[in-house]
Amino acid sequence: MTTFFETPIPLVLAGLFLLAVFGPLAKLTRKKSSFIAVGAAVLLIVLGIAIERLVETDREAIESALKGAVEELEANDLEATLAYISEDAKETRMLTRFGSEHFHVDYAAARDLEIVVNPLTRTWVHN
Repeated sequence: MTTFFETPIPLVLAGLFLLAVFGPLAKLTRKKSSFIAVGAAVLLIVLGIAIERLVETDREAIESALKGAVEELEANDLEATLAYISEDAKETRMLTRFGSEHFHVDYAAARDLEIVVNPLTRTWVHN
C-alpha cells in the first residue's frame, strides 16, 4: 500500500491512460460526460502528485531523521545530536559524548544506507 505514497507513478500513469482514451473521445463527440472523464483524469494525476508530496512514509521519516542527525553532528551540537539517539542506546550515546568532547566535526555523512521498514512492527534496519 505504501507504493502509492512512495511514488506518484501508478496514479499518474492511470491518469495518462484515461487522458489518452477520453481526450480524443471528448474532442470527437463533444459530450459533457467525455469532458468530465478528462477532468477526472487530470484530477487523478494532480491527486497522485499531491499525495506523494504531502504524505511522509516511514522510510522518508527515517531518512529525514538521519539527515537531521548528520546536520546536528556537523554543527557540533551535542544535545541536538543526542536528541536523535534513543535513550536506550546507552553505548551509542556514551560514544557520541566522548567523540563530542575530544573531536570537532567538520563533515559528516550517512551514505549508502538501505532502509528496510517492517510494516507490521514499524521497526527498521539499515544495511
